[in-house]
Amino acid sequence: MSWTTWLVAVTVAILYLILARVRAWYRLRYIKGPFWAAFSKWWMMRKTMGGQMHLDLARVCEQYGRSSKRLGDQAHLENALQRC
Repeated sequence: MSWTTWLVAVTVAILYLILARVRAWYRLRYIKGPFWAAFSKWWMMRKTMGGQMHLDLARVCEQYGRSSKRLGDQAHLENALQRC
């Protein structure tokens, strides 16, 4: 394959990844949460590797309320009968 074919393939792949992140953000844009959690899994990976994930999730729940965003395509929706 020529270098232009590779360039087109890489460009399409990058555009697909960007559009997938924007789509995931758009679906859950009304749910509050940490800024970087809306776009990347790096936020949760960093917290998990630090060994303080349970404390950070509790902080997110306190700061943003019963419904908070954990990742771009995941949200924590707590039952109304439970306390945050």
